[in-house]
Amino acid sequence: MPDALDEPYSQLLPEEAAAYRRLGALPHLRVFGVHDAAAVAEFAPDQRLDDAARLIEMLAELGLVERLGVCTIIGGTRWRLSDAMHEHVVAKAREDSEEERAATLRGWVDFLLCTATAAEELLTPSHRTLDRNYLHRPGSPVPLATESAALAWLEDRLPDLMSALRAAFDAEWYPTVWQLADAMWPVFLRHRHYDLWLQAYQQYGLVAARRAGHSAAERRMLTSSAGGLRNLARYDEALAHHQLALTSARDDGDLRDQAQALHGIGDVHRLMRHPGQALSYLLEAKRLREQIEYRRGAALTGILLGDVAIDQLDPDEAVTHLTAARDTLLAEGDRYDAARALAFLARAHSAQGWHAHALTLLRQAGAEFAAAGSLAWQARTIEWTGQIHQEQGHHEQARTLYRQALALYEPISQQDTDRLRGHLHSLPTALATPKNGEAP
Repeated sequence: MPDALDEPYSQLLPEEAAAYRRLGALPHLRVFGVHDAAAVAEFAPDQRLDDAARLIEMLAELGLVERLGVCTIIGGTRWRLSDAMHEHVVAKAREDSEEERAATLRGWVDFLLCTATAAEELLTPSHRTLDRNYLHRPGSPVPLATESAALAWLEDRLPDLMSALRAAFDAEWYPTVWQLADAMWPVFLRHRHYDLWLQAYQQYGLVAARRAGHSAAERRMLTSSAGGLRNLARYDEALAHHQLALTSARDDGDLRDQAQALHGIGDVHRLMRHPGQALSYLLEAKRLREQIEYRRGAALTGILLGDVAIDQLDPDEAVTHLTAARDTLLAEGDRYDAARALAFLARAHSAQGWHAHALTLLRQAGAEFAAAGSLAWQARTIEWTGQIHQEQGHHEQARTLYRQALALYEPISQQDTDRLRGHLHSLPTALATPKNGEAP
């Protein structure tokens, strides 16, 4: 039975029809931009974006795609395939050979990997980027000029990135799988998405790194997935991942990865309230990081040492660690982790009894997290502000703040949501406001 879209499709020139069919070879792609089309169409490199834009405009005029409007995140106009349009283009894509569809998919995956890597380098400039391998020259990546643009692109394209990850895994492009998962790290770090976090690193990235026989990538996938497990309080699994990474790093003589694994193990013990074990691993991690002159890494370990000191009721020691960490991270250009150091520093000053100063620092840290686009840490600073008010007996202020933090946590973290509800239940029941003429 002929499709209503067959008639406008028949008006396309052969090369235009081929470019249209390639859109149907991309998994679950419903909303896209000119960069997506440029990544898969066989246009000359120096005019790829212009030719792709003209093609999509023609497809829109024929009713084969729909315009959604300009979107700065994806670098231009956003286009959409309705259900009927998507069904049609997928059917047409099946007319191409399996090899042609695989080449189309690989071009798109390489485009996403290239742009995600650029975003990663903007958002985590001091983070060591492992090698990237492209089968095809990536189509023009989306230009990302700022950290906020990079994070917005990763968040906006997260469903497509996950689809690309699964498709690359199914195609057995194992180096590409772990590389793409690695490039997606900043969006998980700042926006959590725990289910997708574990899928990306544990289900796909780790398996792919092992099948590719890349030990450094395997360690990266182990420690990245351990971060998600740790934040979900799956501590035994997180420890097992870090221990595997530590053994591998020692076998390869990689001091930097040894320090990373030791840092992770210490972090898990910190969260499990094992201060002695936490200190042992964290101090060794810091020593190694200082030995190899990894200043940012040593500062990150310093944040955890500061938190352990707070828990051990030694706020002066905590202030020393956290002040040094904050200064180093600012010097290294890592504003996100510098804000984390500031938030912990506020807790240390609160433990010293300097509550007003602590509240000032938490407000500043919250503003810095807002600028960095981290909802989770914005919520954490509000939560800690509420705790200071609760400790001072300001229960209604605490209640208001806990509710604000809860609203931010609910879309991203069940564990944090449950903790905030516990905070709210711990507060005294609010007194009802008396009506006029009634005794309070």
